[in-house]
Amino acid sequence: MKDKVKIEFDKYELGILVNSIMEFRNNKIKEKLCTESLDDLYVKVVESYDKLQNPCPLLSFTRKENVR
Repeated sequence: MKDKVKIEFDKYELGILVNSIMEFRNNKIKEKLCTESLDDLYVKVVESYDKLQNPCPLLSFTRKENVR
């Protein structure tokens, strides 16, 4: 059984989270490391945000082949 944590973010905090994930992901790509777990985390964040009434157009993402 996986432990789950529920955290509430406002739009500003969510923006910081998304930017941090993407910055970390970009660094991993530069280092030629796998980004699959970051991709999954990003998708979870975006999907949870999409459930809100006011979706943000900046949260779009296309998954590409990972560098391994």
